[in-house]
Amino acid sequence: MSIETDLFSHLSNDAALVALVDVRIYPLLMPLDCEKPAVVYSITNNKELQALNSREPYGEEVLIQVDCWDSDFDHCLEVRDAVQNAMYSFTSKAHGFNSRSLFESETGLHRQLIEFKIKR
Repeated sequence: MSIETDLFSHLSNDAALVALVDVRIYPLLMPLDCEKPAVVYSITNNKELQALNSREPYGEEVLIQVDCWDSDFDHCLEVRDAVQNAMYSFTSKAHGFNSRSLFESETGLHRQLIEFKIKR
């Protein structure tokens, strides 16, 4: 399975996250007319890991970005926390979490941008 498929399956089966966003978990782009809160995930970098003495890859390190969107700042933080907590139980080890608070003035939406890595 692809990392995108695994990630979607994992997030959409996390009870705490689903309680906050229902089924509004999207790859790459959020539909313009979707209800909020919503979550959008993307793979921003996928690096093949190789041993020094071999050309054969032994795994990959994947940089993932998850954007949490809502019109309410505090609720957006709750969604961010739910995503991060869900990723702690992902089969591939999630690590190196970074997050930023952003506001999109054109849409009036708060955004929590989360970046982290996994190794597979």
